[in-house]
Amino acid sequence: MVSARSLNTWHASATVVQVASLLFGSAAWLYAHQPFCRRALLHDCHFLFVCKPDSHKTLYDWVNLLRPGPDLGTVKLRLKAGSQWHTYTYRWANQVPLAEGPDALKVNWC
Repeated sequence: MVSARSLNTWHASATVVQVASLLFGSAAWLYAHQPFCRRALLHDCHFLFVCKPDSHKTLYDWVNLLRPGPDLGTVKLRLKAGSQWHTYTYRWANQVPLAEGPDALKVNWC
């Protein structure tokens, strides 16, 4: 794992074979913006960030326009916990723009 602070000064080397993953919890929305995501990709990092509707209007506008099926994947799971049944619904979309503009980074959303 690489911290956000160290990513600013971390330089990838051709001899490094390690792949870093960036995972952020409750304050992840601070890092889920296009410049930081591009920097993570520049260093061959994988990332999983929280992307709240209030702070990522373009992304959620795009997702809300997608139709279920080929553009918007959905799976429902019905699981039993004790005597109660719970239904969990998961949705995802690939290659959704993170910001406005022609140079917007395309990300996968779940």
